[in-house]
Order: sequence, then structure tokens, then C-alpha cells
Amino acid sequence: MMDKQSNGRWKPTEEERVAYIKGMDAAMRRAAIKARKRAIETTGSVPTWRDGKIVYDTEV
Repeated sequence: MMDKQSNGRWKPTEEERVAYIKGMDAAMRRAAIKARKRAIETTGSVPTWRDGKIVYDTEV
């Protein structure tokens, strides 16, 4: 909530901040999956660093 002393700036509570970060994390995961799918569709694989080696994934 905005109060008169904040000059129009909104400062979230800790609970609101945690909820926002959780939602942001889920959105980033969805975006990463979409990007991997698109890369596999266009190039056939996605280079991934796994166990000290570059592995070319062909599935999401």
C-alpha cells in the first residue's frame, strides 16, 4: 500500500516480495523450456554443459 510519506513509491511487504520472486522463477522456467523447444526445432539440438563436457540434447 502507498502511504502519504512515500511520494508515490510502492514498497512491497516481505510476503509480496517472496510471492513475486516465486512467480518470476516459474515464468523463467517456462521461457527456458520454450527456448529449448524452439532451438531443437530449428537446429536439431541444444548444446548443454553436463559433467564437464558439452552434450547436444535433442529432447526437452
